[in-house]
Amino acid sequence: MTVPAGVDRETLSAVLAALAGAVRPLCSPQASTYVGLDPIDLRWGFERIIGVVQERLGRRARDGASFVFFGKRKAAMKILHFDGSGLCIFYKRMDRGTFRVPTSFDEHARSVEIDERMLEDLLEGVDIELRTKH
Repeated sequence: MTVPAGVDRETLSAVLAALAGAVRPLCSPQASTYVGLDPIDLRWGFERIIGVVQERLGRRARDGASFVFFGKRKAAMKILHFDGSGLCIFYKRMDRGTFRVPTSFDEHARSVEIDERMLEDLLEGVDIELRTKH
């Protein structure tokens, strides 16, 4: 690794190690992921999105789940995630095309729960299908 002039190698290594340890997956098999079905204004920050989670979805933002939201055009998404030490917002905008927002079997639903694989597909822009109700 090339160390920039004036930066101590040990300090840089310690910072990089801390960053690597702090990065956790957005979704794990143990955590739930909820996709909000109503579009939001993607200019909103932490407090407003936490309010959406509580008011629209009826959930607590710091319970360990991830919450996915889309803008009106579905060309971008924000994911609110609690990693155990604080809240994180992940923002992704498609270079081309739009995200394929899942639909619900319940016409009154405000969100749907998806699994880890569905989240990965959603992030890649792949159409996801929810399992049918039995």
